[in-house]
Amino acid sequence: MKNLKKTFSSLYRGLGRCKSFLIVFVVLILPINQLMAQEDFSSFKGLREANVQFNQEIQEKNLKNSSSRFAAIKLKKAEVANGLFTQKALGQVQAGSDDLVPKSEDRLSLSVNSFVKDEMKISLEDTLQYAIDSNLEVQISESRKKIADLDFQIVKGNYIPKIGFNSFFENEITPIANLIDGGNNGSVDSKSWQLNSFLKGELPTGANYIFEFKNQKYRTNNVFQFVSPEYSSTFNFEIKQPLLRNLLIDETRKELKVKNLDRYITNYEFQQKLAEVLQKTESAYWDLLFRRKEVEINQKLIHLASEQIKRIERFVEVGKAPKVEIVSANAVKQKRIEDLAISEEKLFRKENDLKLLISPNQFSELWEKSLIPSNRLKQLTDSYLSLEDAILEALNKRPELKQILEEQKINRINRTFIVNDGLPQFDLGVQYSMTGLAGNPVNINNSLTAGQTINPRFIGNYGDNLDIALSNDFRMVRAGVTVSWPVAPYVVRKKVAKNRLERKILSDEINKLIQEIKLEVVNAFNSIKVDEQRINTGLSAVQDARIQLKAEEKRYSVGMSTTFLVLTRQSELADAELRLASAIADYNRHLAEYKYASGNNISKIKL
Repeated sequence: MKNLKKTFSSLYRGLGRCKSFLIVFVVLILPINQLMAQEDFSSFKGLREANVQFNQEIQEKNLKNSSSRFAAIKLKKAEVANGLFTQKALGQVQAGSDDLVPKSEDRLSLSVNSFVKDEMKISLEDTLQYAIDSNLEVQISESRKKIADLDFQIVKGNYIPKIGFNSFFENEITPIANLIDGGNNGSVDSKSWQLNSFLKGELPTGANYIFEFKNQKYRTNNVFQFVSPEYSSTFNFEIKQPLLRNLLIDETRKELKVKNLDRYITNYEFQQKLAEVLQKTESAYWDLLFRRKEVEINQKLIHLASEQIKRIERFVEVGKAPKVEIVSANAVKQKRIEDLAISEEKLFRKENDLKLLISPNQFSELWEKSLIPSNRLKQLTDSYLSLEDAILEALNKRPELKQILEEQKINRINRTFIVNDGLPQFDLGVQYSMTGLAGNPVNINNSLTAGQTINPRFIGNYGDNLDIALSNDFRMVRAGVTVSWPVAPYVVRKKVAKNRLERKILSDEINKLIQEIKLEVVNAFNSIKVDEQRINTGLSAVQDARIQLKAEEKRYSVGMSTTFLVLTRQSELADAELRLASAIADYNRHLAEYKYASGNNISKIKL
């Protein structure tokens, strides 16, 4: 108990000492710190400038150890959160004077594609070839086209004859109860071996045929049998030809015609898909090129802001400008850095959109490369069709229009087949057979057949049997007709009505598609004309903006302008160049759409 009281007493004295220390700190240390702050910093502005310098040193060290975009953005967010604007948050950039492209070694490293290992320059022609060879939609469409070819060959195979045979052995012991059945000891024992073959099929006229070759070896103890073993062979040919229903068309011929048209349809579908992919690929190529131009322009803006900050610093040193202008310029620079980050994110998306169109799978090496378009944005050209010629070309070449025309042909075939099903069945059948017989004679000890002998011609072996059959001395000819008719003709009328509505739908779809094709051509043509005007005005705007920027910089150098006006002129120049680049990119994109709309973007490709 005494020890516990002693422990609490020690804790109380310790807390008392801490309380005394806090009082001394508040009364003495804080006023001293305040006096030092007043001595070193005359105002809040001085405190802010000191913090700016301190953060600049820290960020320069961090940027040297980080080349990724995420590190740079993280630093920038930290600046915004603390209300600090630094002069060298993302380093300095150097650029050319006219093309707005900074030197490669001085570019900001802000790539968000962290798994890209290398750069790859790629031309528009190579990009389109990649799309033809590797695009998955094109590959799927091509496989469907091959399937249609195989379906046609499969149906065509229905006309290939079918060959078969059967063979069996039979042993039969039959009880008998009368004299004329020819048995000894109350039964007849017979054995037979049969080997039969056939060839059957159908003809393009709708006829079905069969050719049979039957062979039998027969042995028996029947007392009335003159030869044993007995060899017999039969050659049989039978054909049935429709004369009314199925004369002009039947199920096989209908399927054959439909599958043949399906080959054309899938081929047009393949052409349409290829045309769409090529148009999308070319548009994606120009989009990527524009986004890279946008990144370069934003990099140039950062460079111009950095150069302006340097000029302000020199003016501040000689007393020609207040320090607050550095903060204003830094604020503008930070905004431009943010714009650069946004533009690079858009660039990353457009690059992946293009890769998706030209990559065969997710393991393609293209996903590990940064695509650098090697083509330049083409400016005004007259190498495109006039509006009237483009409409005519589109109506003659657009594969989706040809596809519906082929579907109309299938509709007519179905109608013919439906009408055929409503006709009476009237078939002509013809059969022709030749039979042979030969065998070894047996001794007949039978009072009923006393004096009876077998024709010597039938004495022999299997070969003699075939000679007799082929001699055509023993034959059978049969001819006749089979007639039938449908009991419920109203079903056929319903099918015809349905087919008529399907034909009307196809006709309406053709008219609708023609209007859509014309509208696509007209819209693409008008877009090209608008883009031409945008390019012409954009060129003038860029030239004027450059002159204004140079004039503003000269005025600033002699103290007749402000930082705000110089930075504004820089932004105006960048906006003008960005609008010009956008107009040229749209012009190239709309040219690709115009070629697609007129059906000419796959005319030079061998399919």
